[in-house]
Amino acid sequence: MSVPDAATIQSFVVNYLSARDPAGSLDESRINRQSFDILDAGIIDSMGVLELIGAIEEHFGITIDFEDMDPESFTVLGPFSQYIANNGVPRGT
Repeated sequence: MSVPDAATIQSFVVNYLSARDPAGSLDESRINRQSFDILDAGIIDSMGVLELIGAIEEHFGITIDFEDMDPESFTVLGPFSQYIANNGVPRGT
């Protein structure tokens, strides 16, 4: 299995968040996928970000090391997805 591209990761994250948005406030057509901050939107909290990372790793069969990621971009959808696409490692390699 290979690491998915950033667009595939973004789609997964948006679907994941939409399923966990009880108020239905996440309007996929109105978010900028490059600058959307998943934490500032109030749909997910810091624990939820950790759960999201686990879900991404499980869904795509990858391991992600966030040691080198810029903390300012950690919850911004575009940079977050691009970082995973560039730095995720398929499990078993």
